[in-house]
Parts: sequence; structure tokens; C-alpha cells
Amino acid sequence: MRQLTSTGKVTSDPIAWSPDGETVAFTTAEDNDWHICAIDVGTGEIKRLASSDRCSSPASSPDGEKLAFSTWIDFGKPALTVMNKDGSDP
Repeated sequence: MRQLTSTGKVTSDPIAWSPDGETVAFTTAEDNDWHICAIDVGTGEIKRLASSDRCSSPASSPDGEKLAFSTWIDFGKPALTVMNKDGSDP
């Protein structure tokens, strides 16, 4: 077993392994903002992919090219966002 993160700000949301096992997407919370991040399992590099006042529950597409997550829009209405695995094109 190997610990991938050293921050206490990782939430208890589910994590999302990429199908190839090379990255793990997860939710963090900092300063009242929530972020979807991905960590490269080999290098330990963390990249912030999305930020919102309440984004959570990342899930990888079967081919690993997309990442979906839930968020809140328009005064608390839930929404589903899909973006590329690098955080582009939400």
C-alpha cells in the first residue's frame, strides 16, 4: 500500500480510477471551494481539473477519455458536468 496524497483536505467522496490505472480523480475542499483533482499514480503529481462551490463524485468514462462529476448551479440545482480527462472542454 502506498499513500498518494499528503493533504488533509481530500474529501470522503468516492474516488475514480482511470481505466488504465494511471490516474485517480478525487475531490478536495479548500477555502469554501471544491475542486476535482487528478493524481498521476506513478509520479504523484496532482492537477486541479475543475473548481466549483460544490463539485464532487468524479467518475471516469469506460475509455478513460472523459470525466464526469456532479455540481450545483443556479441556486442549488444539481447538475452533471462532463469534461475531457485533462479538465478541458467542460
